[in-house]
Amino acid sequence: MKKGYELAVALLGILDRQSAVSVALDWFVHSFNAANVTLYFNKDRWQVFDNLQYSGFESKIITVLSDSKTVQSGVTVAGLAGFYLAVPIIKNREFVGSLFVYSSQSLASFSEDILLSVSIFQKALDGLSVHEDVEKKAIHDGLTGLYNRDYFSFLIRDKLVGETSVALLDIDDFKSFNDTRGHLEGDRLLKCIADSLKSVNGVVCRYGGEEFAIFLQMEPKKANAEMELLRQRFESGERTVSIGLATKIEDNVSYQDMFQEADKALYKAKKQGKNRVIQHVIINKNLVIDSQQAAEMGR
Repeated sequence: MKKGYELAVALLGILDRQSAVSVALDWFVHSFNAANVTLYFNKDRWQVFDNLQYSGFESKIITVLSDSKTVQSGVTVAGLAGFYLAVPIIKNREFVGSLFVYSSQSLASFSEDILLSVSIFQKALDGLSVHEDVEKKAIHDGLTGLYNRDYFSFLIRDKLVGETSVALLDIDDFKSFNDTRGHLEGDRLLKCIADSLKSVNGVVCRYGGEEFAIFLQMEPKKANAEMELLRQRFESGERTVSIGLATKIEDNVSYQDMFQEADKALYKAKKQGKNRVIQHVIINKNLVIDSQQAAEMGR
């Protein structure tokens, strides 16, 4: 079996880039008795045995590889391994990276095997890029880049321990904005809101339409203060927001209970004039109080 195909077998079943790179570089070292191996791909650099002396040497060779798009080989500068073979990685006729193999002996006899191996490795990286793209789309909202509702639910279900909070944030009068300004402007506004939410100290998702969900591992007062600051941030913008906040005290409160109370609180915020935060504090399954009552109880 040709060495390149051995690499393909070694990479079978690996679905993340870091693991694939680690396996491949280790494989190159052992298969070609290499003293060191360096991979440049897109803007990343990996090296088996980290040594900054190599990077200065490689930068000059990379310039040649980028221009010529052909294999380079020869003798290294003093202090390095002795010999090198550098293979350009080309995608759609563009130079996207390179692989350097170093040895104390000439690598000329291995050039064909190394070329085939790099070609196979590149195909593996391309496949991983597709997988990563599919994975990203599976857990993120396509418009805003935030987590989607399903993945958000998966992430927080095991985190509902102790005093935790869930908030539902809704853009006030979004429908009228969308109707008068158009869907493109509506999408732009959703992206702007989402970008602001990325700085929140919690887990955030686009819950649906113009509604966003936020998970906070905070006690009632702190969660309320955090959401009030968030509301104020949008007050001078194109649209205000209303926030329904549910905070639980005990552990025997379910995911569904939390969102049900957050939804009720959001409904109250809308009914009371919008642009406000309403908090429900869940003492237990049978006792839910508002933030004022919670403060009176020292919560």
